[in-house]
Amino acid sequence: MLSLVLGLICFGGVVSYPSDNLIQGKFPPDFRFGISTSAYQIEGAWNVDGKGMSIWDNFTHIPGNTKDGATGDIADDSYYKYPQDIQTLKELGIKNFRFSISWPRILPDGTLDKINQAGIDHYNRVINDLLANGITPFVVLYHWDLPQKLQDNGGWLNETIRQRFADYSDLCFQLFGDRVDHWITFIEPFSISWIGYEVGTFAPGVKNNTAVYVAAHNIILSHAQVYHNYRAHYANVTGKIGISLDIIWQYPKTNTTENIAAAARALDFRFGWIANPLVYGDYPAVMRQQVDKKSKLQGLPRSRLPTFTPAQSQSIKGAFDFLGINQYTTQLVEYQHLTDTVPGYFNDQDAVFSLDPSWPRGKPDSQFPTVPWGMRYVLEHVRDTYNNPEVYITENGYVDCGTMQDQGRIDYIKAYSNNVLQAINSGCNVKGYFIWTLLDDFEWVTYEDKFGLYLIDYKSDERTRFARASAYFYAKLINTNGFDSDVLNFRAYPEDRDEFVYGKFPAGFQWGMATSAYQIEGAWNVDGKGPSIWDVFVHTPGNIHDNETADITCNSYYNYKEDVQMLKTVGVRNYRFSISWSRIMPDGTPSSLNAKGVAYYNNLINELLANGMHPMVTIYHWDLPQAFQQTDGGWLNDTIIDAYRQYADKCFELFGDRVKLWITFNEPWVSSINGYENGNHAPGISMPGRGGYIAAHNIIRSHAAAYHVYDTKYRATQGGLYCLLLVVKDISQHRSDSVFSSFKASKVLKRRS
Repeated sequence: MLSLVLGLICFGGVVSYPSDNLIQGKFPPDFRFGISTSAYQIEGAWNVDGKGMSIWDNFTHIPGNTKDGATGDIADDSYYKYPQDIQTLKELGIKNFRFSISWPRILPDGTLDKINQAGIDHYNRVINDLLANGITPFVVLYHWDLPQKLQDNGGWLNETIRQRFADYSDLCFQLFGDRVDHWITFIEPFSISWIGYEVGTFAPGVKNNTAVYVAAHNIILSHAQVYHNYRAHYANVTGKIGISLDIIWQYPKTNTTENIAAAARALDFRFGWIANPLVYGDYPAVMRQQVDKKSKLQGLPRSRLPTFTPAQSQSIKGAFDFLGINQYTTQLVEYQHLTDTVPGYFNDQDAVFSLDPSWPRGKPDSQFPTVPWGMRYVLEHVRDTYNNPEVYITENGYVDCGTMQDQGRIDYIKAYSNNVLQAINSGCNVKGYFIWTLLDDFEWVTYEDKFGLYLIDYKSDERTRFARASAYFYAKLINTNGFDSDVLNFRAYPEDRDEFVYGKFPAGFQWGMATSAYQIEGAWNVDGKGPSIWDVFVHTPGNIHDNETADITCNSYYNYKEDVQMLKTVGVRNYRFSISWSRIMPDGTPSSLNAKGVAYYNNLINELLANGMHPMVTIYHWDLPQAFQQTDGGWLNDTIIDAYRQYADKCFELFGDRVKLWITFNEPWVSSINGYENGNHAPGISMPGRGGYIAAHNIIRSHAAAYHVYDTKYRATQGGLYCLLLVVKDISQHRSDSVFSSFKASKVLKRRS
């Protein structure tokens, strides 16, 4: 508590936060930079090669437990792709890799009765490949994926689990200990115990508000048993074994005696819960006092916080070679007397927690805001409270929505690791810093939280990896082994990239609005219009979210005059719209020319001109006449080239006396890939590896054919050099909204598992 009180700077009773000034300097020569992962979150291959079911396999397959039914069945597919991931580590210059062994992959039912050689072979290959590439393995024995068979017998609530874990760990030491000299028994006992066995939002999903301390008690005793077995039978001169504890720095929200005490109490309940027994042989005194008192008030025959026997206390005391610390953020703490009648871990603390809304976040809803000075306070607290043990930061990471130029993650790593350096300079015994994590992964209940230095394309069966800017920053930090001006000033993009520039656009610059026929016109089957591929696609059940269609949409076929007046009100002088091929040629050929369709576009063009606006006409915005798709295969058949040439020729002939700006195709990439490669858009053709290229090839040739028709037949008479022929390409996933609400592409993605 002393370090907490000394850290407070108060003005008018409100706590002022410590400084986050960064320093230049080097880490010690033997300092270890690394990356952390866990088996269930990246491996996939959940039921292959003899692997047994884990509590997470079971939990994620129960409807409602995860967001959108997400599972780790495939995840990053690292069971098969580990050689690629190890090469990535090597390229980044990472010399230390923390990964976990899946207990049910080598012991399918959790016991020595059945040993799975295929699982053993996998981890042997991983370890050997790491060593062959100069990377030291830090192996986690348990990262939350208990064999389901053991959970059926109570899991961490049954004290028989201690021997099961000891047997499993002993087997790992026998199998891999000749090459692994850094072992971690457990990752975050707090998360295992509270989230898994009290609130039940993580596997195994047990909701028992009297069980949380029992689970942690068994974990502490299991750790100690494994530690002593390792020290007695397997450790060589360099072998070390530790445990990773998570800690959120708890900071008083205001400078009151009660709030300062509440923050110190919260630290004892979170970090001291496990650290105190391992350093001093028993639970923190304040924890014993609170839980004993509230258990008595709840009418329980004994305290919910178990008691160590003298022999157990002696065994757990000092049972570690290093402490791993998982540290992400800071919380503000206020004293509040919570109910004495309802058992529960947080009720026992008489404290409430909050986050300062001004602290930056990678995601608006993130519970991990960036508070770098909290890292330094954590390390100084451990130094002062727990006899300055050897410490590794085994997890520290930043969550966002998947940004590639991830300046937020760079700033986060830069500031947190710099605070580690400052803690080392103040005498903290920190030996390493491990980022969470290499790859985006299954973050236990969702894939939406992105922690990776590398993005994973989860829509691809290949699970393609893409380096974010933070990967290059981390490589530079490692190579420098500290902070010089280049590391401190490293950016994903120029610092002034998003600054506003004041000034005027050129005198001839044109402002406009853009729409497309299918998205706003409606009137899908009136006045002689033929069906397009989008008419057919949206009327096929299952293709569209909620079976929406554009049969009416904005009804602009009838309301075009009102739309033109809206444009005029906005002050727009240029309007880009598309012609529906099947509205003027129902079967796609000039022989079917539809006078009412032609009249509609003549009326629209004339209305625009009468109101001082210039029409920019898109000849093709995705709505191919269904007749071509049905008989010839649409853009997959090169007969479409001449058909498009004739259609474009007729457009130039009918409207070119008034239209001076033509666009042949809108976003050929979308038409080709979404229409003919993955089938997410009309016409819904799925031809992976072929369809997109064929369609795009024919679109390019069609564009050229139309260009030459215009150039040879119309340019001289219809507009000379002032008439342009353009191809609009999709250069972003983001599109500007038109002045109208329309049937947007975001609503027409096929639902795919």
